Amino acid sequence: MLFIIVFWRCLKHFGLSLEEIATLIEIRSEGIPPCANLKAMVKKHLDNLEQRIKEMLTFHQELSHRYEKIETALSDSSNIAIEELCQDKICGLIERDDKNETENYTHH
Repeated sequence: MLFIIVFWRCLKHFGLSLEEIATLIEIRSEGIPPCANLKAMVKKHLDNLEQRIKEMLTFHQELSHRYEKIETALSDSSNIAIEELCQDKICGLIERDDKNETENYTHH
């Protein structure tokens, strides 16, 4: 039983789910080395992580671009009423971005 606890604690450092750890413990308890299974699970996690990083970098670029548009729109706004600023500058940016996203989804 102590081995299972130590084995479980070691596997947690690989970012595995409880279900994956249970699978590896079960394989190990059957006398089969779980090395190949562990390798496959870690590879899957790495691939998923790389995909999420790419998605986050893309989102970061999109958000930075939107922020730059807002910053530009607000840079000369000291003499403009808040209602006018929102309707003409900021809301216009939001509506254009929303329209562009809708067009992108319908063309794919």
